[in-house]
Amino acid sequence: MNSIHINHTFCTSCTLPISVCICALAPNLQLPIATHILFHPNELQRRNSSGRLLKNCLKIESTVWHRLKNKELENTFKDFALLYPEEKTRKTDSDPLTSSFKSQNPTLIPKGFLWLDATWQESRKMLRQSPWLDKLPKYKISAYTGKDLPESQYILRRNQTSEGLSTIETFAYWLHEQNQPNNAQDLLNFFNQFQSAFLKARNSGQFK
Repeated sequence: MNSIHINHTFCTSCTLPISVCICALAPNLQLPIATHILFHPNELQRRNSSGRLLKNCLKIESTVWHRLKNKELENTFKDFALLYPEEKTRKTDSDPLTSSFKSQNPTLIPKGFLWLDATWQESRKMLRQSPWLDKLPKYKISAYTGKDLPESQYILRRNQTSEGLSTIETFAYWLHEQNQPNNAQDLLNFFNQFQSAFLKARNSGQFK
């Protein structure tokens, strides 16, 4: 008996098979300030990239990082703040820009916010090879509804750090700090729907 090859058609936005496409569920976000995603080149090739989901479904501005374009990128993101966890064991010249620190120092209100979309290993490589990026003020999301940030619910990748949040989760918690709790929850719900649909497609062999 000859085997039959089924050619699954995929959505160009959420990258899921058309049968489980979730684009119609994407929240309509009104962003309070300029936002931008800086992709490691490898990330755009990954179906389970939460940053890619943000870019494709919510139309957030994005750029692909390359160490040979440092000067161009530095000029583009001058006066931006970088959403990145402050590592206690790592010393840099950048200032941690938390919500309380920002309110006490109004002159440090950034022009916009920049997210890195990469694995944690790749993001550290980006910081090492782009000194301008490492020197940007760091904005660390410190709390959520008066409590410590919850652990990441990102289940589509292995070997994640215990403190690490995915790009889309960080974006949601940032929205909450920008007084948009409903949008923040809508985005987290959308991400969970994406993960469920992704696992359903993967478990049924549609990504082969």
